Amino acid sequence: MWFVDLAAALLIGWGGIQDARTGEVSNWITIPIFVLGLAFCLFHMIVRDEIGLLSAFFILLVTAFAWLGWMEGADWKALCGLFGFWP
Repeated sequence: MWFVDLAAALLIGWGGIQDARTGEVSNWITIPIFVLGLAFCLFHMIVRDEIGLLSAFFILLVTAFAWLGWMEGADWKALCGLFGFWP
């Protein structure tokens, strides 16, 4: 699914440019990555158990870091999405 990889790479790139310029990343960039990443994680859990469980573990780990205040919201959403795409 090269088009999903391309779309994610473009959104992450755009978010990086926006973050460098303003110090913030818009939700319209991070929320689609987050939602699609969680969908891919669920897909992996259904199709290939070990990959989906690994992805879910890293998403939970990053979520714990976010709750502890070690990262901001955009970082958390982007990393959760990316771990869903590429565990």
